[in-house]
Amino acid sequence: MADNNKPIKYARYAIGEIVLVVIGILIALQINNWNENRKDNNTQVVFIKGLILNLDEDIVTLNSTISANVGKMESITYISNLFYNQNDADDQSRLNNHLINMWGVESYSNQNFVFDGIKSSGKLNLIESDELLFDILSYYHTNNEISRKQEMNNTNINDAMFDRFFINKIDLNAVVEPLFSGSLSTEHGSLDYSFFNQNSNTPEVKEFRNTLSGIKGLIAMNNGHLEMLRTEALNLKSALGLYLNSIVTEKAPIGKPDIIVNGKANYHEIDLQDAANLNNWLEVDSDKINVTYPKDLDYGVIRFIDLKIKSRQTSGVDYSGYTSITLELKGEVGGESVLIAFLDTDDFADGSEIRVPLVLTDQWRTYEIGLDQFPKTNFKSLIESPVIVLLRESENLSFSINNIEFKK
Repeated sequence: MADNNKPIKYARYAIGEIVLVVIGILIALQINNWNENRKDNNTQVVFIKGLILNLDEDIVTLNSTISANVGKMESITYISNLFYNQNDADDQSRLNNHLINMWGVESYSNQNFVFDGIKSSGKLNLIESDELLFDILSYYHTNNEISRKQEMNNTNINDAMFDRFFINKIDLNAVVEPLFSGSLSTEHGSLDYSFFNQNSNTPEVKEFRNTLSGIKGLIAMNNGHLEMLRTEALNLKSALGLYLNSIVTEKAPIGKPDIIVNGKANYHEIDLQDAANLNNWLEVDSDKINVTYPKDLDYGVIRFIDLKIKSRQTSGVDYSGYTSITLELKGEVGGESVLIAFLDTDDFADGSEIRVPLVLTDQWRTYEIGLDQFPKTNFKSLIESPVIVLLRESENLSFSINNIEFKK
């Protein structure tokens, strides 16, 4: 009887082994898929951040090009109006400036190396939002179309300027050569301004002013395209930012509340920056930090940076669970002024961050600042917590720091 059951036992054992092997394979596949998905998500994050950086550069260049084109149109308008305001033609210096300003064309070229890199890698499909992917493709297609139209318009502008404007009506040598000096200078005559004193109804002046209007119209057409593209760039940047927030899975670590305890940095590193790169005006004493900021120095900052950021374990630290920060400070004589600020991962440290002023006394005092006084700061991703900003003073600025702590 026992022998008759052996095949059944072996079969059960074999089936159990097979099930275990299958489960092991499935688990391994799941882990592998998870790792691949995580890699794809990380790649997607890098792509999105790169596209945002390129868009930032595009927006800066678009603003600059649009502004320069407006300046050219203003110069063209000034020159065209000279025939009705003869007195303005006598201001030769101003006329020269407008002639130089309107000369040449402004060409916009976008930054597309991140997009081209994604496209050539065949990984555009990593962007999971079909709507966002369409917006990205549409933006760069619009860029190509506008570049083509801009090149055609600029060719026509240059033809009009050199064939029918500068060459025939204005002595280009007399306009341009005074701009050069030294080994680059050459002999040149004085600019003949008599043309601008002619009657506005003469055929020659009418043709001249028609040419100017044609040039201005082409520049206005370029600007219309660029303004449309700028709107697309701003909208795409906003959409990319929202999408990035939705796919970033790693949360910033929670920040430790105690920044400075009895004059000692706690989980933080103290970093100095100043306009003269002196970085020698802070001293750590036994129970306090002493600052002696030199007079007449344009600016200086004391930065408190989480060690996780210094070691590149994270790009930002989460302090959103706190409601205020307290600073125990003492001035040497009283009346010293400092500014308190924060920098998050979206800040550029360009002085545009919100700064809350504190006026110190000659006694130890604890100052409490509500974090709601920094409405634009993203406390979920701080990189410097906090920053003490020091500005130019007529005398040395001396004060001490004992404690800095976040409060809930």
